[in-house]
Amino acid sequence: MVERPLEPFEQSVLDAIREEAGGALEGGRAQLEITSEGDWTNFELRPSNQGACQLTVSVNKQEHLPLPLALGRDQVVHEIEAPNGEDAVVRELRRLVGAVVRGRYDEEWRHLRRGRRSVAQFVGTIHAEGGPIRFSYDGGEAYRPQKRRRYAPY
Repeated sequence: MVERPLEPFEQSVLDAIREEAGGALEGGRAQLEITSEGDWTNFELRPSNQGACQLTVSVNKQEHLPLPLALGRDQVVHEIEAPNGEDAVVRELRRLVGAVVRGRYDEEWRHLRRGRRSVAQFVGTIHAEGGPIRFSYDGGEAYRPQKRRRYAPY
């Protein structure tokens, strides 16, 4: 738990998560834990449903943006960019957290051929209102089996 008062941006992030996950938190279908580690404050939303997607939002106390949102069992990170400032980032965070809580996130591990090598590619998709957010990472040896996972609602 955090031993100090939250800064205004941290409080905005907390409020956004609580509002979007309010029904799940109040109904006992999720827990929210706030921790502080070095320059980071982490807001971890853990569903009680094992098939639902855990998420962690991490706020850097010095440089708030971009805002990392770690998703799923592997906690793969999507960074919420800030071309229009902190208020826009918090609005986007609300949109994305709401979609994840409603079970609208899926991820896929793929194998890609790069010459003679097979490399891994991760693709995450948040099916949010207003359009999906898709992010991906390439690299590393393709040691994981190819699979697709769709998370359940909280």
